[in-house]
Amino acid sequence: MAFFISRIMHYGIYPKLTKTYILERISQEQIMEKYLGIPLDFDNQFCSPLRIDHNPTCGLYYNVHGRLRMRDLSGHFWGDCFDLVAFRLKLNSNNKRHFQVILHTIAKDFRIHKYTDSNEVANYDKLFEAFTATRKKKYPTIIKITPRKINGYDKLYWGNINVNEKLLNYGRVYFAQEIYISKNNLPFIKVYSYTVKDPAYCYYGGKFENGVDQWKIYFPYRKKIGENGFLSNSSFLQGRHLITCGRFGGITKSYKDVLSFLSLGVQSVAPTGESTPITPEEYWFMRTKFDYLFSCMDYDRAGMRMAQFLRKTYRIEPIMFTNGLYGSKDFGAKDLTDNMTIVGIDNTKAIVHGVYEQYVQDFIDLDKYYYNALKHIK
Repeated sequence: MAFFISRIMHYGIYPKLTKTYILERISQEQIMEKYLGIPLDFDNQFCSPLRIDHNPTCGLYYNVHGRLRMRDLSGHFWGDCFDLVAFRLKLNSNNKRHFQVILHTIAKDFRIHKYTDSNEVANYDKLFEAFTATRKKKYPTIIKITPRKINGYDKLYWGNINVNEKLLNYGRVYFAQEIYISKNNLPFIKVYSYTVKDPAYCYYGGKFENGVDQWKIYFPYRKKIGENGFLSNSSFLQGRHLITCGRFGGITKSYKDVLSFLSLGVQSVAPTGESTPITPEEYWFMRTKFDYLFSCMDYDRAGMRMAQFLRKTYRIEPIMFTNGLYGSKDFGAKDLTDNMTIVGIDNTKAIVHGVYEQYVQDFIDLDKYYYNALKHIK
């Protein structure tokens, strides 16, 4: 069989490049050592070569399936040799297309499969650059905000979802008196003036490289057909600046939900829109901060599709406020903030804390597993 494979490879016909194909020719230890860039040390903890690390926090171990894994106890990285290559390339090892790039990168670097020929390697480099290249962003629209002070109507609106003034300040939420926009370096024009019936809540996302402010502006009472409920000049991960680390982290649908979850002690982020998936880089940012990730989207078509995508692509389990469809429980609301407004804040707190309690034993078991796996490391 080996003779047959070598003969067909001689004629330029190669078998499919798979994880098994690679591990039959090189070991997982070789892959791990090459992409860590340091000799493997199974007896002691060591400083992470993946970040600036002055204290030994990393350990190597084999799981019950014999797979070599590395864990950085700071939460920066945790995975096997293929996850390590994905981390180096800033790709998602759970994505089929990305995983093919990972396999071809390993084959290229170890000169196996079709990459024994240096010309093939050069050609592959061009393909890889084309795959990872991103489109150049256009010069952003400039948005300028004339702020106003918070008033009683604002406090009532946000208070209904358990968000107080202190949390709004912490979350960088501003209240607009007037909004001006400039596109393509044209003069600024005023596009908004405050009224009680049409408030504008401005989420600050930092600055572009050229110093222009990034904004996403929410108009909560614009519900009619043709009215735009949002105004933005950037796509940024909402709530990223609020993330520290913890057991439980969420991917939700809006910044309003992010702040409501935070008021209950749960950290989360939200993509630009419910139909906009998080990127691999954003996933790894969250994955390295939390032991367990969940999603909480609206229980409607768009929300269920996004929850399904997150589960299939990143293995993020969904938690949803269901409405009785398919025999599910009827919460009487489609999301966290609606549940707070309709059913009550105390009821919502009880639901969220009840879900958390269901996973406490899993966290205890996880700690025991890694303690037993790493206890031999001095």
